[in-house]
Amino acid sequence: MNEPVHAASPLYPAPATGSAPLRIGLLLDSVNVPAWVARLVEEIQACGFARVVVAIIDTRGHPVRRRPILHDIYTRLEIRVRRDADSPFIDRDLTPLLREADRLHAHPALEQGSLTLPAAELDRLRTACLDVLLRFGLEGDLSDDLLAVAVHGVWSHAHGNSPEAGGHPGLFRAIRQGIPITAAELWQSLPATAPRLLYRSHGATHPHSLEIGQQSACSKASSFVMRCLRRLANAEPLSREPPQPQAPRDPPGNLQMGGFLARNLMHQARALVRNRASVEHWSVLWRRSGTLLDPDRPDFEGARPVPCPRGHFYADPFLFRHEGEDWLFLEDYDYALGKADIVAMRIGPDGPMGGACTALRLEEHLSYPCIFEWRGQVYMMPEIGDMGGPVRLFRARRFPDDWEFACELLSGRNAVDATLHEHEGRWYLFVNIRESPGASENDELFLFHAETPFGPFQPHSRNPVVSDVRHARPAGRIFRHAGRWIRPSQDCAGGYGRAVVFNEILELTPLRYSERPLGRLAPCASYHAVGCHTYAALGDLEVIDLKHRRYRSSVGA
Repeated sequence: MNEPVHAASPLYPAPATGSAPLRIGLLLDSVNVPAWVARLVEEIQACGFARVVVAIIDTRGHPVRRRPILHDIYTRLEIRVRRDADSPFIDRDLTPLLREADRLHAHPALEQGSLTLPAAELDRLRTACLDVLLRFGLEGDLSDDLLAVAVHGVWSHAHGNSPEAGGHPGLFRAIRQGIPITAAELWQSLPATAPRLLYRSHGATHPHSLEIGQQSACSKASSFVMRCLRRLANAEPLSREPPQPQAPRDPPGNLQMGGFLARNLMHQARALVRNRASVEHWSVLWRRSGTLLDPDRPDFEGARPVPCPRGHFYADPFLFRHEGEDWLFLEDYDYALGKADIVAMRIGPDGPMGGACTALRLEEHLSYPCIFEWRGQVYMMPEIGDMGGPVRLFRARRFPDDWEFACELLSGRNAVDATLHEHEGRWYLFVNIRESPGASENDELFLFHAETPFGPFQPHSRNPVVSDVRHARPAGRIFRHAGRWIRPSQDCAGGYGRAVVFNEILELTPLRYSERPLGRLAPCASYHAVGCHTYAALGDLEVIDLKHRRYRSSVGA
C-alpha cells in the first residue's frame, strides 16, 4: 500500500495569536548541553509563541566530583554499553540556536547559602523582562533575587540532566526496591515560597538500568516545558500538582551499590535463562453470563479459552455484532513470521463457531482491531507496526474478510491502541503517542475530536489528558455501565500489559476531560497468567486476553 506521506498531525491546539511571544531565559553551565535540552530549545525557538532572549552561562567551571568507586564504575560501564548516537545525553552545541539571544557570562556566588549573580548581571536580567527562566545548570539553591527576575519564576526538572551529573537516588532506589513507577517532573521556584510542582508524569521503572531509565525520563520530560508554555501563551492558569517529599540526592555509597549490583546481576541472569527457554504467549478467554464485569470490583472467573493454532497466539480481542451475529476480531501473531494479521470468527451461544478467517493482512504487523459501524458501513482502525505508526481507517467491502483503505486519521506519529468513541454527536479518538524519541509509548494518552470518524481530528485542549503509565494506554472500547462511561486502560507499571484498569469518564468535551480510576483487573491464579491488557463486552458476551510465560517448544515458537 503506497499512500501519500502526510505532515505530522499536531498534538496540541494552535496557541492564541496577537500577543507578544513569551520571553525565555536559560541558566546553563555551558553552551554544550545534552541533546534533550537542545531539542527543547529548538522547539521554543520554532514555536512562534515563545523565544529565548538571554542565556546565562556559568563561568566558574565544575570539577568532577569524586564518587564512591562502585557507583563510578557502574555509571561508566552503563554509558559505554547503553549510550549511542541517538541518546538524549549526547552533547550538542546550543550556539546556532542562540544567535539572536543575548549571552551573559556570569560568575555566581554564594550569599547566605544561596547562589546569586553579581548586581550588574541581575540588572541586565531584569531589563530582559523574562516571563520564565529555565534552569539547566547552577546546582544548588537560588537566591530570591535570582528567582524574581522572571514573572513566572525559575523552572527546573527534578531528575537532572544526565546520569553523570548527579546521584539520582530516586531512580536508584526504585530499581533497588522494585518500585514499579518513577516520576519525571517539572518544578517552579518563586521568591519566598516553597517550590511548586508544575507537571508530573509517571513512567515504568526500568528493572535494572539507571541509564535506560534516565534516558526515558529525560526524553519524555523535554515536552513538559512546552506544554506549560502553551498554557501561559493562552492565558490559562498553570496546573500545580500536589508535591511529594523530595528524596536526598546524594549518590549511593559502596555498600548500597554492592547490593544494587548483586540484585541487577541476579535479575539479568534470570531474564536471560527465562527468555532463552520461554516466550510471552497471549491467549483469549470468553464467557457469557447474566451479570457483566463490575468496573469497581472486576473479576473474570468462569471463562473459557478461544482455541488457537499451534505456533500462533491470539490477543487484543474486539467484539462486533453484524446482521444479528456476534463476531470476535483478534490479533493473530505467527511466531514463524514474527508478525500478526487481523482475524475474525463467529461467536455463538456456546462459544466460537469454527475457525478464524483472515480479515486484514498487510506487510506491517497488525494488532488492536478497533471496529465500529457508521452510516450503514463497517470500519476498522487497527494498530499498524511493531511500535505503532499512523492511525489509518479501513472500510469493509465485504464483511468480514475484505477491507479497503479509507483514510489516514493521524499522520507522522508513533500511535498505539487508537480507540474511537462517539459522545454527544462528536467523535473522540483516544490514543497513546510517544511524543519524543526515546520516550515510552505507554505513558501519555492524547485525545482528539472531530465531527465524523473521518476527521479532520483536532487535538484536545488538555493534551495529554493522562500522563501515567498505570492507566494511560487504552485497553479496549469505551463502554456504558450503570449509567457511567467506562474507559478500559492498561497498567504497564512493572511491564507491558500487567493489568486492566477501568476508569470512569467524568468530563468529555472538546475543552475538558477528566476521569478517575475505579477497579484493577489482574489475572487470577487459576489462569496461571502474568498479565492482561484488552477487555471487550457485547450483550452478555465478554472477552479478555491473558499473558503467560510458555516454554517455546510447547507453543511452537
